[in-house]
Amino acid sequence: MESPENTNQEELNPTLFQDFDEFDHYLIDRANTHPFPQTRYQCNHFVTDSHPTEYRAIRQTLLELATRKHSNKKIQVNMKKAYIEIARKQKQIEETTDPFDAQMLEVEIEDLELDIEQYEKKILQCNLELRYYLDSIKEKCSTPEDTDKYFADDEEEERKYWIARMAKQSATDMIGYGTISAGQIDSLLMMPKEDQEASLNLSMRYAGAINKGINEMRLQAEADVKYFDNTTNVTKMLQDGADKV
Repeated sequence: MESPENTNQEELNPTLFQDFDEFDHYLIDRANTHPFPQTRYQCNHFVTDSHPTEYRAIRQTLLELATRKHSNKKIQVNMKKAYIEIARKQKQIEETTDPFDAQMLEVEIEDLELDIEQYEKKILQCNLELRYYLDSIKEKCSTPEDTDKYFADDEEEERKYWIARMAKQSATDMIGYGTISAGQIDSLLMMPKEDQEASLNLSMRYAGAINKGINEMRLQAEADVKYFDNTTNVTKMLQDGADKV
């Protein structure tokens, strides 16, 4: 029978990484430790600006700050727990007389160290996203007093938000399907009558403005692609188009 000292990771999995060259290892290791947060563009345009009124947009940004502060603190707590567990297991290794127990404790320590590595990356991600959202708020609020109104509950701002949101959703239904969906109509009917009318009126104007822009861009696009043939790489066309923006 093999001694536990010989049952190392390579022998348990002899094919592990054997076909990877130095550049492969570089890519894997860097990807494993590099933070990949939401981008500033993503935070600004697909989180904050997904709301049609400034009041709700900034309230959403404040919520994102609170969420990431909590996540950051929880990650730090989990990291402290991991370090304590490592210290506990190292002491157990010193005290045990069973070589198999010692080996299992070493593997458990390795597992905890992997967790710590990911905790460190997640903290970096949280901090980067916090910075993006903080910068977004500071573009509109230069002092703490400027933010007070966004912490306060404002029923009139909520009313404006829901009128605008229902209008946007109704407009996208009309553009995409030619009519307002049953689910969207159900939501509209939950609003007071005057707000229903305001939202529908706004949705018609919003849809008209978007349709006008779409038609103008469609005519230009049709002129651009008129001479394309079967060899055209449409994926490359998208990339090239984005690069020219």
